[in-house]
Amino acid sequence: MAELSGVFADSPLDAAEDLARLLRQFAPSGVVTTRGMSPPVDAGDELEITANGTGLITLGTGFALVGGYWYRVTAPITLPVTANTSSQARRDLVVVRADPTAGAATATILPGTPGAGSAPSPSREGAGVWDVVLGVVTVAGNSSVVVSGDVDLRPREFTSASGAVPCLSTNRPPVPHRGMVAWETDTRRVMVWTGSTWATVSETQYPTDWQSIELRSGFTYGGSGSRPEWRWVRPGSVELRGTISRMSGAGIETNNYIGRMPAAARPNANRRYVGASAAHTTGYSVRMEVKSTYQGVNSENAGRIWVYTDGKHAPIWVSLDGWFYDVS
Repeated sequence: MAELSGVFADSPLDAAEDLARLLRQFAPSGVVTTRGMSPPVDAGDELEITANGTGLITLGTGFALVGGYWYRVTAPITLPVTANTSSQARRDLVVVRADPTAGAATATILPGTPGAGSAPSPSREGAGVWDVVLGVVTVAGNSSVVVSGDVDLRPREFTSASGAVPCLSTNRPPVPHRGMVAWETDTRRVMVWTGSTWATVSETQYPTDWQSIELRSGFTYGGSGSRPEWRWVRPGSVELRGTISRMSGAGIETNNYIGRMPAAARPNANRRYVGASAAHTTGYSVRMEVKSTYQGVNSENAGRIWVYTDGKHAPIWVSLDGWFYDVS
């Protein structure tokens, strides 16, 4: 039959692979993670692999969606590691394999090739075998023993009950659909699959927390507004805030530096800004400048914040509020 549909009372949708194709559209394959939910239904230990220096690895409890099928472990199970008879190390892939022919999903270790440097690739067949990766174990040459340091959980593939799929930036969902949203747990970026590439939706680690600006000896917080601080608002872009004055209460003469930005937040070209200041009760503007690293990151002037006035006024405080600049 060339045309199929369902699910109806007399639907021919009775083959396991047809049902799996249907269910595959509602949730991506991966280990179910409900970490943070209360209670964390079904997640268990998220099928985590552990090793204790024997020829067995242990698979913790958890639940996974595997190409439209489901798999659950209600109590830890052990899997035997195939002995490595070569003198070169071997990287094995640990997966949950759904096999329609076998009529089951099972945890399986796929032995790698000694000396290859990488584990075997998982299988993903539309109407056949489908693997969800749980991790990679390295088996030393002439050994079948695996210790905890031989287990690499970074390749693990996750799915989620709702929202973005958790992943690493190096291990995004392997079979994404257009519009799929992923959250990179290492970079904290939210990404969306456009159909051809992963595009950044937001950088959730930005803006960062405020950090103190190192002030020149004799200078201090101006006593009103924010303290002198800086933060990243996005990769490569810095925001400043705060007021600065002399500890003595005297005015700040022109052509004077008042603080210094850390090496990571110094621009590669001088950045200039017209800022607010005040001399007693009179307010006026001053020019300020963050010196670049063009003379070298460790040069005496790099990163210094300089103040320039008209030469007639010596402000008792200057403000950094509203100053943004890019470091490159």
